[in-house]
Amino acid sequence: MQTQRMRLALILLCIAGSIGPCAAADSAILSRAQLETHLREHAADTPLNALSPGARERFLMSLSFDANGVTALDAADLMDELTQEQILAVLSLFGPRALENPPPSHYLETRRVDKRRANSGSIGAIERRYNQFYGETRFPPQTTDLARAQALAAAFDARLGELFTTSALHRVDDHELRLLRTAARRVATQARLARYVDTFRAIFGERVRRNLTSSDDVETLQGLLLAQHRVPEARRLARDHPLAKLPPLPEFIDTLGADNAQPTVWRFDATGKRLTRAVIDLAPLSVIVTGNCELSREAAADIDADPTLGPLFARHAQWLVPEPGIEAIPDAIAWNREFPRAPVAMIYARADFGVLPDWGMPQFYIVRNGAVIDTASGWWRGSPEARDQLLAALRRSGLLPGAGLK
Repeated sequence: MQTQRMRLALILLCIAGSIGPCAAADSAILSRAQLETHLREHAADTPLNALSPGARERFLMSLSFDANGVTALDAADLMDELTQEQILAVLSLFGPRALENPPPSHYLETRRVDKRRANSGSIGAIERRYNQFYGETRFPPQTTDLARAQALAAAFDARLGELFTTSALHRVDDHELRLLRTAARRVATQARLARYVDTFRAIFGERVRRNLTSSDDVETLQGLLLAQHRVPEARRLARDHPLAKLPPLPEFIDTLGADNAQPTVWRFDATGKRLTRAVIDLAPLSVIVTGNCELSREAAADIDADPTLGPLFARHAQWLVPEPGIEAIPDAIAWNREFPRAPVAMIYARADFGVLPDWGMPQFYIVRNGAVIDTASGWWRGSPEARDQLLAALRRSGLLPGAGLK
């Protein structure tokens, strides 16, 4: 879901080995220790004071540093609570690199949906529980995406699960409802379980009751329904909320049924208006590329233009993106128009691809007889290191001759 990715995305400021040391002004905050000094010496005048107490706490938890300064931060609360000018003031604390791609402000939208707020000057009990959930899951363990999703679901159930009954949701204020919506969307998107889709649907119903529904609510719920293969419900939702102006859904053709035990994907026809479910054959020696349309585009462009990799991938590679609804269908259609030699298929369910240990962005798995025999990870536009790593894996597996092709 494109809107979801934008609102919850991290601003990656400096990635070691890809863009070099972060440039920063002499006064920039480049470490956790410098951050603590700033907070102590500028308690009354720091731009961070524009955030509400709970949002400020989450933003500070989201920061990570290395020897060159800030490596990542979560901009979601900045977008929700600050004007564009205030966002720029906060980012400027961390040096010029943080200002290269400032996120857009959603402040006016937040004001519209936070009409009733009980604890504007403090962190209330529900927001405290939300912040505990956020802190526990902000930096997930370096395991597989399936294991991370399980850990996220466990933290959600422990900290917030009991708050999603109809009666409990009636009692929360608008601000708390918005936070619970964020948590429900996150767990439903990552855990991909029907019960969490129903959790988000409970939030959706309460927002409808309060006349706070946005087009993003409708888009998110439709995506979650599609990921659970509840296509008629997804179509009905669009009809019931015409103001959301959701794009029309393609036709879904599934002749395999629920009893199929093999990994399957949705393949597009030439028009992009029909998706047909098909078994994916993992027996031949081939490359499976996992990712999504946004983060894998640079890899596809470089590989398609590469005189060695382009023809090889056209013959032996399959590009996979997440389920319809988790990945935006229009993004996949646009990808296939841009890269006809490297078309994407959308997986039917992540759980069906347990043979692929992690859904990297992108991750290159070389498979044979249903097993992974080699891997290469990541891609950076024009990176010779990434290309060399991939070429080495292709040579080890026998997909590429061992001499001379550099």
